[in-house]
Amino acid sequence: MGRRRNGLAWVRLLAVGLVVASGMVVPATAQENATCLECHSDHDLTGERNGKEISVFVDSEVFGRSVHADLQCIACHSD
Repeated sequence: MGRRRNGLAWVRLLAVGLVVASGMVVPATAQENATCLECHSDHDLTGERNGKEISVFVDSEVFGRSVHADLQCIACHSD
């Protein structure tokens, strides 16, 4: 049984290595709003939309009072 587990571990490791090497790795998405706000509460945080730099700052107090307050960020945002 120990050899079989070892073999499966190597297969999993090889599969992960192939995915990483192929560039198919998708960044992990935040699961909680607090995790999103760790970065998005930075006034200087920017992103790009249609080739233009935009602010992606989120004011947590404003967000908390908005119609979106009861939603998780990942309900609409996958990036």
